[in-house]
Amino acid sequence: MRLALGLLVAILATSSVATVNTASAQTLDCQAVRRTRILARVRGLDAPNLAVLERVTCGGIADLRALIALARPSADCLRMTTMHALAATVGSEDVAEIDGARVAVCRAGNLGELDEWPNGRRIRSGVSWVYPSGRRYSGVGNVLLYPTGETARSSDGVWHYPNGRTVDPDSRRFHLPDGRTVESERELIAWTCARVGAERCEGVLDELPAAWAEVHGALITMLAWEGREE
Repeated sequence: MRLALGLLVAILATSSVATVNTASAQTLDCQAVRRTRILARVRGLDAPNLAVLERVTCGGIADLRALIALARPSADCLRMTTMHALAATVGSEDVAEIDGARVAVCRAGNLGELDEWPNGRRIRSGVSWVYPSGRRYSGVGNVLLYPTGETARSSDGVWHYPNGRTVDPDSRRFHLPDGRTVESERELIAWTCARVGAERCEGVLDELPAAWAEVHGALITMLAWEGREE
């Protein structure tokens, strides 16, 4: 009896140590996966599979459907998503109408016959796209505009905050909304997430893989502007 009791105690003790060690290993693995996702996101290499790996490693519930790599959205879906981000950045009333049309377009795969906003205005005017308010969204030379008429992305591909300051003037520097310089997009994202909160930051940046640059710049600009001091 004593021998059996002693054996049971030894087994429980060993099991407890193993549990602690496993938990420690999981914590370290979780930290490693999150660091990897940060690096991947900054370099435009984040993907749905990495998000699933983080949920599994850090103790979340895995959604096996998310393991299927998402196909790249259509050009019209990406354009609508960028329009939505730019409208949201300046708090435009266009946001709601864009969002409804965006869902329909992204599910359909392209604009197709859906060429009117809910208010009856045309979405496209020749080669240019137009906000529900009637303001022009796209211009010549890949220029993108906020609904206010201010330049969001200039012809050289540089993004601008609504106050006109550049977000990414060159490959080595990034600017905060107040004009201060940070040395990388990683620093810009870290500053932004600290200001708007991790949940909001993750929710936006996980919406589409960062590799889809058409949307990435607009989302980063939107979040950074949201985190500014009034």
